[in-house]
Amino acid sequence: LGAFGVGLVGHVSWLILRGREDDLVAARRQARLIFAILPSGFFGLDLAIDILFGFSWKPLELTFWQNAAFLFMILVMANWLLRMDVTVIAPKPQPKTVPEITTNDNKLAEQLVAYMQTHKPHLNPDMTFAAFAQQIGIAQPRLRALINRELGYRHFRNFLNAWRVQEAKKMLADPARASDKILAIAFDAGFASLASFNRAFLAHQAQSPSVYRAQLLRAHNR
Repeated sequence: LGAFGVGLVGHVSWLILRGREDDLVAARRQARLIFAILPSGFFGLDLAIDILFGFSWKPLELTFWQNAAFLFMILVMANWLLRMDVTVIAPKPQPKTVPEITTNDNKLAEQLVAYMQTHKPHLNPDMTFAAFAQQIGIAQPRLRALINRELGYRHFRNFLNAWRVQEAKKMLADPARASDKILAIAFDAGFASLASFNRAFLAHQAQSPSVYRAQLLRAHNR
């Protein structure tokens, strides 16, 4: 049971940390780290103590202090969550279109958009934030701040999906691709699955890809 608990906590911690690299919000990146390390460290220590004392739950004083420490950790984390800005751990609605460059944007933002338009890194379904930062030649902290604060995206995946949806819209509007399956359009636009494509497209266009294409093709044939 102890090994199962540690394995479960370890798996959850891995999921939390796996998404940390592409998370563009500094406070949420810090929260991910704390929520991964603190429970894992506690349960690892708890298991080590149980192994040392033979899983006998004795002496009772040690068991009491183990559970008291566990309760204290839960209360501290719960208090932290209750006082935290909810938008740190819950995503805001993402921008529905690719942001336009405004007079308030700097040359770095223009460089970013120009790179996306020219090199189309979003067409790679396996693109990661680290690889993207290396390709474009901008330091990761500066690039995170740019995409998050200037363009309004809280996660790198949402930023890529906005560009992917724009690519998909062009393909769906092309009469030459009217017979292509939606799945083929999704893959060509850089999505890794049809489900993720449908979710992203619906979030940006408020309609499914098939409905969007049908409307455009009807208008084209008039």
